[in-house]
Amino acid sequence: KQQSPDSLAWSELHAISLGHLGRVLGEAGNASDGEDRLTEAIDRLTELAANSPEIPAFQSDLAWMRFHRGSLRHGIEAASSHGDFEQSRRLWNVLIDRFPGSELRTGFAELLLLCPDEDFHDADQARDILQPVVADQSQPASGRIWQQLALSFARLDRIDAGLDALSNGTRITGTETAADLFIRAKLLTSRDASAARTSYERACTMQQQQVPQHPRTARLRAE
Repeated sequence: KQQSPDSLAWSELHAISLGHLGRVLGEAGNASDGEDRLTEAIDRLTELAANSPEIPAFQSDLAWMRFHRGSLRHGIEAASSHGDFEQSRRLWNVLIDRFPGSELRTGFAELLLLCPDEDFHDADQARDILQPVVADQSQPASGRIWQQLALSFARLDRIDAGLDALSNGTRITGTETAADLFIRAKLLTSRDASAARTSYERACTMQQQQVPQHPRTARLRAE
């Protein structure tokens, strides 16, 4: 039976809420219940995506939930997370081939740059995914996209390009985040150790003020 648009929206919201609850439980140390809630979210979104393949949001939500469950599992037993990360990568690949939109590219870049399993890191592909977005003059890129592009350049040792990308991002957002500062520190390490250390210390101070601390920022700090 075909669901109405309102019913579909409610079903999506319910699945996303389950996923968010799963992440909160996992970050609070309750990994078992967190994984159960994320699995419920994945099951519901799998059904929505299968029944409405023309709606990219259901598939992108599913890709994110796979990523989040993989991240939770990776913290317990790394080998058990591989399947979720692989499924997330496949979903993102299909999505950016079929549908336009910078949000889809941002989601895929997040996996390629900040997946807890470094086997999935691919700075070249992330750069190639993001550059068409920043080149599109009809729709200014978000600060998040510039930040991701800066990280991809940092991984590729393209220091000036990375610093330019960070500057473009902060010009849009009007502020520097802890993530921006960690990326700046990485970019400057081989060029100006003192400036790199200053950026790193500022980022650490800013990170300590975040409650709860964001796992994404923690990964950037570790790197």
